[in-house]
Amino acid sequence: GIAHEAGEPLILKRRVKSDGVSRGFIDDQLVSAGLLRALAPILVELHGQHDDRGLVNPRGHRALLDRYARADAAGVEAAWREWRAAEEGLADARDRLSEAAAEQDLLLAHLAELIELAPVIGEEEELAEARATMQKGERLAGDLAELQHLWAGSDSALASLRSAARRLDRIAAEHSLLTEALEALDRAVIEASEAEDKIAAAAEAMAHDPAALDRIETRLFELRAAARKHGCTVDELPARMLAMRTRLDTIEHGAAEVTRWEQLASEAGEAYRTRAEALHAVRAAGAVRLDAAVAAELAPLKLDAARFRTAVTVLPEERWGPHGLDTVEFLIATNPGADFGALGRIASGGELSRFILAPRGTTHYVIAKSSEGTVTRTSVHLLDAAGRQEEIARMLSGAEITAEARAQADRLLEGV
Repeated sequence: GIAHEAGEPLILKRRVKSDGVSRGFIDDQLVSAGLLRALAPILVELHGQHDDRGLVNPRGHRALLDRYARADAAGVEAAWREWRAAEEGLADARDRLSEAAAEQDLLLAHLAELIELAPVIGEEEELAEARATMQKGERLAGDLAELQHLWAGSDSALASLRSAARRLDRIAAEHSLLTEALEALDRAVIEASEAEDKIAAAAEAMAHDPAALDRIETRLFELRAAARKHGCTVDELPARMLAMRTRLDTIEHGAAEVTRWEQLASEAGEAYRTRAEALHAVRAAGAVRLDAAVAAELAPLKLDAARFRTAVTVLPEERWGPHGLDTVEFLIATNPGADFGALGRIASGGELSRFILAPRGTTHYVIAKSSEGTVTRTSVHLLDAAGRQEEIARMLSGAEITAEARAQADRLLEGV
């Protein structure tokens, strides 16, 4: 939320009034003290009398060694994340395959049932209509039989009409009315014949066949029971069969998917191991150089008997992580013949302060206090090369700066 132009200096400022009230600013924009505290460590590393607290924490030792050895820890972290992602993908694929395998037997059983049933879209409606027709035929069987008897016998109405038509045909020419009567009678015979055919066809269609009706009702029951079992309509059963086949195909492909993820995880794990082992080698070599560099600084800091060691230990595989295979810890032995121990456990406060001086800095500020009456002022001054020598000599010798102290200061500044 701070407006700032890229490339321009970022200025942090804090004003403290005589009554103790303070205000913080970033580029002259008023901000909270909390924001200043959060931002300041990102921009500048401040060292004070309690710096040794950070040095005794082994969690920071690995980062210090990596910075000193210029190790590619970022590449290892990226490889670790790729490996973890592949392992998670493999775990998910295995879980899906396991769940699918448990489902596979049930799917196969259901699909076998439906294949045997062989449902067809529209079949239910056709069967229901056929059953209804046959049930009507059962109820109308007596009436249809009587109607067929009336039409089929020698004394039936249709036979009488045909007999009358034959008699009338012989005399129809004698009068026009008889001709008209014959025409009407012929039409009646035709209509009656059609009625006879319709009745016969209806009787055949509605013929009551108990075995056929039983087959139809059994088929309807099986189709509807299957639909209830699968929570769908009868016409949706073929689609359910297709969905089951698709699901079974997915299960079969699941094994191939697991194999693919196993290959990816193996390759990612090998890539991580290769990078992590290379990082371990860089750390081990860097640790040797760091130990020698720190050892060279200990005597001028009055730690002649002290020994410093950077322990780079390969962890068991289950403890590997984004920072590699190693744990890093600074160890010291401050007395001749003493075993090495953790820096925070062995070193005194004064020794820790001098150990902090042994990586050295490239810029030197002097912070001084002065009093004017009731007012105390604190000043910060950047030292040039000569000022650095003088200030280091003063810290080495005390109030009186000796030639020997200046010589020691020169030795400390060599290589900076």
